[in-house]
Amino acid sequence: MLEDLSFRGSARAPWRSTESSRSKGIRHYSVADRTLCFKGVDELLDLVHDFLSGYYFTPADSSNLRNQPVHLIEIHRSAPPAFPFENGFAIEDGYCYADHEQIVLLVNGSTIAVSAPALNRTDVWLSDTTASRHTLAINNVILYAVQAALRRGGMYQFHAGCVLAPDATGGMLLVGDSGCGKSTLTAVLIRNGWRFVSDDNLLLRDTPAGILAWALRRYFTFAESTLNECELRQFPDAIGPRVPGDRDKVRFYARRAFPESFVETCVPDVILFPAIGAEPQTRIEPVKPGDALARLLRQCPWAICDTATAPDHVRALANLIKQTRSYSVITGRDVFDQPSSIPGLINQRIND
Repeated sequence: MLEDLSFRGSARAPWRSTESSRSKGIRHYSVADRTLCFKGVDELLDLVHDFLSGYYFTPADSSNLRNQPVHLIEIHRSAPPAFPFENGFAIEDGYCYADHEQIVLLVNGSTIAVSAPALNRTDVWLSDTTASRHTLAINNVILYAVQAALRRGGMYQFHAGCVLAPDATGGMLLVGDSGCGKSTLTAVLIRNGWRFVSDDNLLLRDTPAGILAWALRRYFTFAESTLNECELRQFPDAIGPRVPGDRDKVRFYARRAFPESFVETCVPDVILFPAIGAEPQTRIEPVKPGDALARLLRQCPWAICDTATAPDHVRALANLIKQTRSYSVITGRDVFDQPSSIPGLINQRIND
């Protein structure tokens, strides 16, 4: 049930737009068997639609929903209410203020209020400042709101790639910070016949059958050097525009280049933690479960910061460790000099 948001102990600020006089619409989008409901005037819902088109969200018919919405996101172009929170901490592009089950995020000048789980809703007040009108800034705000809504629905955004060996049924997660080499390793494996879910943006869901990984973002982001070294420029139709905010990276639509290799979801059974090394040969070493879980937690700050979902989020990561084997991969120059040798090396090492 979707209810109105209550702001305990706070007074609403005066509206500074005529938004309330305009009719608000409702649109639904589904991803990974979860449906989100978005509410706002058409101008704002069009911004949401443009953003979600880059992800595996499918518009859903409001009159015949396959799955009932797990969360409402309402977009406002007005002044936010006053929130009594203090002691915020920095997040990418802004600050987070948490008060038990409710979270307030200040992102690129806009405000996001993630209400208590019982209310099943998140409110977004888009700022009218010039910086917040920038496409990248708006996308960051929407992404934070969507991630919060999905967490409330038991889906956890995960900064990792996911690939499958040609004949494998289980997936292999590639986990690490930006610049660790996971996108390059993903590209090398795909170029050598492996299937893929994502290069670094997916969803995790805890189910009775185990932790599932689902594709989230439609495009990969590769550095220019990766396109060249992995010979991906021979697929010009798959190369998209540069990534806003990171001019060295380019969007790459892997499904256009390798249409038969896409897998929407899988059960991971291996985790790789890539790192770029200076040695000629790639090394693969086992990682103990406790160390692997600590690394996952560092990649998922919301597993701790979003207190309303933290227990379930941490439990999902712990269950992921239980069902997988973990390895560190220190990539050598052979990734580029002998890329066809890398799949065999990985298979041999993890099956020893």
